[in-house]
Amino acid sequence: MLFLLFPVHSAFADNPDIFTAGNASAEEAQIPVLKHPVRAGETITAEDIDFKKEPARQAYGNIIIDSKDLIGKAPKRTIAQGRPIRQDEISNPAILLKGARVTMIYRSNNLEIRTLGEALDSGAKGDVIRVKNLASKTIVDGVVESGNIVHTSSPESNAAEAM
Repeated sequence: MLFLLFPVHSAFADNPDIFTAGNASAEEAQIPVLKHPVRAGETITAEDIDFKKEPARQAYGNIIIDSKDLIGKAPKRTIAQGRPIRQDEISNPAILLKGARVTMIYRSNNLEIRTLGEALDSGAKGDVIRVKNLASKTIVDGVVESGNIVHTSSPESNAAEAM
């Protein structure tokens, strides 16, 4: 039996790698998969990615269908090769590691205070992590700006933002 594959306009119109078989009603999609296992925290590159034909119904929901959404990301846990990857399995790679010395910056109006701290969590840019002030031993939340800069706020401003 001969099957012809041809492009189809569908819910996956933005993905040119979607096909339907001439004798079948189910669409197929080229889903990005890993060529080899990638461990937690490693950055995924274009060279790590291959494509696998899967029924399009598996590409709905949480499955990543565009390789651009994988490149530069890091698995939260080791991801095996050759299987579809869910959005919740990856994140931005941590640029600040637990235990690292950081500069804590507190800003309010015309006041800026800088002090040394220790990261109690690892985090990517924009993540909220716990940081310990080395002088006062106080633990506060802060937002990772770069590999050694964390912006903090006072407990009062945190309470006001929550309202």
